[in-house]
Amino acid sequence: AITSCTNTSNPGVMIAAGLTGLFSGIGVGVFRVHPLIMTLAMSLVVQGLANAWQVQRVQTGAGVPPELRWLGAGNFLGIPNSLLVFVPVALLILLILHRTGYGRLLFAIGDNPIASRLSGVRSWQVLIVLYVFSALLAGVAGLLYAGLVVTGAATLCRRLGCRRGAWAVPVVLFATSHRTAIMASS
Repeated sequence: AITSCTNTSNPGVMIAAGLTGLFSGIGVGVFRVHPLIMTLAMSLVVQGLANAWQVQRVQTGAGVPPELRWLGAGNFLGIPNSLLVFVPVALLILLILHRTGYGRLLFAIGDNPIASRLSGVRSWQVLIVLYVFSALLAGVAGLLYAGLVVTGAATLCRRLGCRRGAWAVPVVLFATSHRTAIMASS
């Protein structure tokens, strides 16, 4: 869904990605929704919004900007430009994970969330930052992919074989109704 925003002069892609991550992070970190369920639910919301956005874009005839095409499909000295974006981002992630307090907190929560909570780690804050950062990276990847295939469409994921919509709705509905029933009986 994020891949369909292709106007590079408009920060709408990254704002949408950041808000998606913020809502997912709040759902998982604060409200304790299972991450799989939150991801499935948010993917349905984003896919629906992307379909509505795509109708508007098709009516205006907007295409992929040349800068985005160059970044997604071009190369520099035989090296793909997308790789020139990936390597510094990957190094930054490694630096954050292994050289900062945030990275240590993230490893602690991943290793043993109960022990980290008992040690005073505010895991909900760490999770919100993680989900926002992850969503922003997904936004960048979506822009690169839109530049690679030289189109911006909400259905780009289907080309990769992503058919999550068929089973996502029953899973989300069952899980939320099951959780509600458990919470009501407690």
